Amino acid sequence: MVPYYSLACSIYFGLCVELLTAAQSTVCSRIPGGGEFRCPKLDRNGAIKCIYDSQICNHTADCPDGDDEIPALCLLYAVLDANIKKVFDFIITGLESYRRDM
Repeated sequence: MVPYYSLACSIYFGLCVELLTAAQSTVCSRIPGGGEFRCPKLDRNGAIKCIYDSQICNHTADCPDGDDEIPALCLLYAVLDANIKKVFDFIITGLESYRRDM
């Protein structure tokens, strides 16, 4: 089984926000080790559409119905990305400071 990611609805501050959730399936296995997301809707031919994680919130609709460009998802995606970078920078700064003090 190869893990895939799809968009699922969750309540966040009273809004329905499309969040990334993991599941197990044999689809979306073009890239060994992941890096793919499964679009929630089938394409017009009834096939599953998989996109790279870099295609989410890139101002281009890659999923059927543009589900990878939902404004609430993109806002959440941007906020999470920015905060993860801040936490990472904080940890690196702390480690560098610790090494200097040794």
